Amino acid sequence: KLVHDLTVVKEKERVVVADAGGKILWQFTLPAASSFAPGDLAIAGEAIYVATTDGQVYALELKRGRVIWYTDTSRTFLESPIWSEKGLLIPVEEKTNSSWILMVLDWRSGTIKRQHGPFELPLAGTPTVRGDVLYFGTQNGHLRAYDLETGETVWSSEASSGFRSGPAVINDRVYASNEDGYILSYDRGSGSNTSEIEISSAV
Repeated sequence: KLVHDLTVVKEKERVVVADAGGKILWQFTLPAASSFAPGDLAIAGEAIYVATTDGQVYALELKRGRVIWYTDTSRTFLESPIWSEKGLLIPVEEKTNSSWILMVLDWRSGTIKRQHGPFELPLAGTPTVRGDVLYFGTQNGHLRAYDLETGETVWSSEASSGFRSGPAVINDRVYASNEDGYILSYDRGSGSNTSEIEISSAV
């Protein structure tokens, strides 16, 4: 990922940042037996936010790699943090009732602010947030829009088969691919299915 003329790469157990000429400026390596949660890096301002599968969250200074703050939640993270004005949003597995919750951390300090859910498993890829609304799909074919401010479901739509990746939000549409080999388009406000595009294989 390119950020401010820097190349930022997340591997299984480390983050590497290089300049435009390819010179490594710094790297951050996790302790032994830890690995990063799946998903992309969360980068906002001058900070990189990463999380491990076993519940550790780090805020790293973009240009120097210094640890700004660190939090150990002792939970099981399903995906990497998602940055939003509401905070860092992290899907957390709830093993006791086979569901997941959304943990919200203060991106300035790492303090846990609140939780949302529970939601049904299995989660399909990384959720997407736009404004106050979180969009996510499940591997059993449900696509949902959830209001982070009110804590209520805005809409829910069901596809003919499970989703295998997180949704993308572009303008007034939400796009998601399912295992039947279609890219499905939904109205962002109502959740109604507006179109289906067949592709050669599921994304």
